[in-house]
Amino acid sequence: MNKLRNAVSKFDADIQKEAIEIRGELGTLVRGKKVVKVPNRPSYVYVRLRTNQSEVIQAFNDKVSLEFGLPVVLSWSHSKYVVLRRDVDRYKTWEEGSNYVPVHAKSHSFDLESGNVGRDPVWVYPSQIIPALVSPFGVQGSENVYIFPYSYNYNNEWKYAGNTGTPSIIDYKSDNGVSLVLVALNVETGNPALVNYSGYIPTNISGSAGFAQYIPEVDTSKYLPLSFVTMVSGTNTIGWQNIHDLRPFLGGGGNVSVNGTQVVTNVNFPGASVYFSGSNAFVEFQSASGGGESDSTLFYSEGRLATGTNVSNMYMITQPTTIDQIGLYVNYLGTSGTTTVDVNLIRSGTTSTIFTTQSNRPTLQYNSSTGWILSTPDVHEFGAGDVLSLDIDSVSYLSSSLVVSKLITGTSSGGGGSLSVTDGVTTVGGVNTITLESGLSLESGGSGNAVISIVSGGIASIVPIQTRTQNSYTALTTGDGVAITELDITITPKKSGNKIVLEWVINFESVEDVVFTALRDGVLLANSDDGGSHKWSGIAAVPFDNNLDSTPSNVVVKIIDENSLGVATTYSLAVKASGASSAVVWLNRGTGGSGGQSYENMLSYGQAMEINT
Repeated sequence: MNKLRNAVSKFDADIQKEAIEIRGELGTLVRGKKVVKVPNRPSYVYVRLRTNQSEVIQAFNDKVSLEFGLPVVLSWSHSKYVVLRRDVDRYKTWEEGSNYVPVHAKSHSFDLESGNVGRDPVWVYPSQIIPALVSPFGVQGSENVYIFPYSYNYNNEWKYAGNTGTPSIIDYKSDNGVSLVLVALNVETGNPALVNYSGYIPTNISGSAGFAQYIPEVDTSKYLPLSFVTMVSGTNTIGWQNIHDLRPFLGGGGNVSVNGTQVVTNVNFPGASVYFSGSNAFVEFQSASGGGESDSTLFYSEGRLATGTNVSNMYMITQPTTIDQIGLYVNYLGTSGTTTVDVNLIRSGTTSTIFTTQSNRPTLQYNSSTGWILSTPDVHEFGAGDVLSLDIDSVSYLSSSLVVSKLITGTSSGGGGSLSVTDGVTTVGGVNTITLESGLSLESGGSGNAVISIVSGGIASIVPIQTRTQNSYTALTTGDGVAITELDITITPKKSGNKIVLEWVINFESVEDVVFTALRDGVLLANSDDGGSHKWSGIAAVPFDNNLDSTPSNVVVKIIDENSLGVATTYSLAVKASGASSAVVWLNRGTGGSGGQSYENMLSYGQAMEINT
């Protein structure tokens, strides 16, 4: 009887198992629309039993993805239908990858605002964001990189960029160290561009953070930076390890702030151009009543520079014009050598240089501190129909992208140029003064020029120096003082008439009483001495302590030059004796004299700070 009872029980279990497993297909048709998820019932799906639209049930699902028509196996468990698995026996060729995982997006979400914080959030890195992404070509990489498609608005016009490769980047690698190339989009055209290059970078630098200090500047009004690419001498193809993302995911637009003051950035002068000198930006435009050429840019060349004749589009003079100077700007100066250009005049079929004195041609050394230069041509006067062309006579190694412009007196007369300022709301024309923001203004002069001055905190420039040099000086009882040359400061003021605040902190020891004075180019600075015969006459004084046994002093010397020059100027800290006899002064406690000077090694400091008036 026990054997019979067990056999019957096993038979019933097998029958029950077969009865539980039911076949069906996901989804149903609701007014002709394919629907899989059951509304307002999370994790439940519609299933057509035996593929019959008239036998639709609701089943719990945590096994398969929500693909309409997907064949599944169900069971009846605890008063509900449950999806067990895909029915691979019926549809073995179902789309691969679409039916393995159920809906689980919330488990990878991280949204504190809505409270939807999953157990396994997926963090998105910049290289996972496709628009305007810079990537290698294929798995193996190539000499250039690919830019994914991207759409943006420029001057109220939609641009489609990307979906193309860049020029070869390998051409810009150096033979030593690490080379860095900036990849960008030309915002006006949407074309890819290699706009800046950095020369030698130490090989021990790695990672985006390490390279940050070597990323060159870029004109963001013209270019949208996307990435920078790093290479060593042995790099032959560009892979992911060479690409560092720079896309500005977080950024504003419209107006910017200068020293806490909002300034309208999209100031437009029709037919105008801008050039820079120090802290000033000069805008050239053609006034409404005058003639003369107004466009400052003559030629430009993007990308890697190479020598040649007639290397850019020729420029036609349309009205009688006087060109005072030719300007040359090189975006990347290269790593060695010199870049020189020549401008030719084509008149009546004859070509000749406007720099008959060839040494006057615009020339930039690779290590130029400014990146631009103004040169005076020998030929100044031009008439309608004259044509100008550009030759590049020499280039610095790896130099790239140049602009050649003209500075003109012009034949314009009178002010009142027609200008427009657009801040998204207002357009102003036919006025002499345009207020930008918070009192900042742009004024048109009678020569047809406008000047914008941007002052940052009143400080135009700072030149610091410091030294640990140990030296001795003999301070005399007569004269304006002996200059301590190690503390000389040379500064070129941005503007004549600006104030120069001078400061020195000097560490020294003296054998007699001394006073300090200040010299400008070797001449006693105004207010540095009262002009009398007093021995204690200067801007700082230090009395002798009657002790030569290692008792150095330090003193702070400050003075303001009220009438600075707009040329390179050298300021000196000078010392003179105020006692009855000359005095020996040891800078940073130099050798000589008695005492424990061998134990002393101090530092002296100085700076010249230019203040805009």
